[in-house]
Amino acid sequence: MASIMDRLMRLKEAVDELWMLKELLMIIEYCEYSLHHLKKDITNLKKTQERLREMIRHKYKEDKL
Repeated sequence: MASIMDRLMRLKEAVDELWMLKELLMIIEYCEYSLHHLKKDITNLKKTQERLREMIRHKYKEDKL
């Protein structure tokens, strides 16, 4: 009977470990998703920055004329 209890206990520990690994995987996937969106935001900010620079250059040229 102790053998069955030992096996059940090891099985429970294995299931608990799998559950923790699943939770960790979900956290990693969320981090990857967030990183992807941060990269998109950075790209958009760089584009906006470049457009603003062009506007400033254009305005500066107009003011000089």
